Amino acid sequence: MGAVQRKLTMFTQANYLPREPCDRSKAYSWDAKPKVDASNYTVENAVDTTVTKCSGNVNGQQFVIRNCHNASLYILDHINSVTIDDCVNCNIVLGPTQGSVFLRNCNNVRLASACQQLRARDCSAVDSWLCCSTQPSIESCSEMRFGSVLGGALLGRQAAGQQHGFRTGHEGSAGPAVVFEYMGTNCRETCQQVAARLTSGTHYISPQEPETTKKQIEAAFNTTQGMFS
Repeated sequence: MGAVQRKLTMFTQANYLPREPCDRSKAYSWDAKPKVDASNYTVENAVDTTVTKCSGNVNGQQFVIRNCHNASLYILDHINSVTIDDCVNCNIVLGPTQGSVFLRNCNNVRLASACQQLRARDCSAVDSWLCCSTQPSIESCSEMRFGSVLGGALLGRQAAGQQHGFRTGHEGSAGPAVVFEYMGTNCRETCQQVAARLTSGTHYISPQEPETTKKQIEAAFNTTQGMFS
């Protein structure tokens, strides 16, 4: 018992020894990361208006668009990924997107995007001009229509913006081409089969001033809108 008591005493005394103070001057990699203000990369509750983000405003961050109505949204910078939720009657144009574009619970939306993949869920009446490197994923959607968007057809192709260009592994036709219209409960399977056959090309951001770029985009929508009527 004596040996056990001595060990317990030594253990207890060791627990009460003063601890060395923490060195708060040490720098860690996670401390060095710049703070990101999410509000700079969010468009929310835009109604009856036009919102434009030009080159240098996003710089490869994730972007969120939600609860917008009767709005035209032009995100003309390179982007990491985009989430679009609860939008109604909107024109949405996205710059080259490294990851996926998520489209959820949207109605009567016209979308132009160059991205790795389009993922749509619970949407209806969506016209999409795409330049995708992988097959889109479509769940519980109806009235989905698809066309292709190529370099220079939607956004101005300027040398200053090509450093952030998005290129797929395919080269396609010289202009937008509507390939499919479908309405019904089987849209998940059928739309994916057709969307996978979209012609693709190269899509560049436009570094021009906002009004010029806006006119380019509006002209492209007006030109192709009749194909979806």
